[in-house]
Amino acid sequence: MKLIFLGTRGEIEARTRRHRMHSSLLVSYRGARVIIDCGLDWLGKFERLNPDAIVLTHAHPDHAWGLKNG
Repeated sequence: MKLIFLGTRGEIEARTRRHRMHSSLLVSYRGARVIIDCGLDWLGKFERLNPDAIVLTHAHPDHAWGLKNG
């Protein structure tokens, strides 16, 4: 299993060198790729990661709005 933290920033924090993108985690296991959370920064970008599934932990903008309008 491989875990890649794509983003670790919350909604109200300012961007920093360490926390640039909203919360998102890519989990790869035996060829399957699952993204956990997809914050607003990921709107229109997560497709390039070619996930098999996307799991949202809750509906706040920093966790779910990357899927907004589609």
